[in-house]
Amino acid sequence: EEIFFQHYGDLSLAQIHAALAYYYDHQGELDAEIERRRREGDELAREASDPIFRQKLLALKKQR
Repeated sequence: EEIFFQHYGDLSLAQIHAALAYYYDHQGELDAEIERRRREGDELAREASDPIFRQKLLALKKQR
């Protein structure tokens, strides 16, 4: 119900129940995908904070 009230007008209660049912039926797969994407995001953040990588990006941007 909390989800319903937070998204009132965006999602029906039936849509929320369907999404939750799908999640619980595929929880392992979805959790693994979420974790994979989190690790990927962490890696991209590390790369973006690397000064050499940043210099390369700026050089490419100047070429355009």
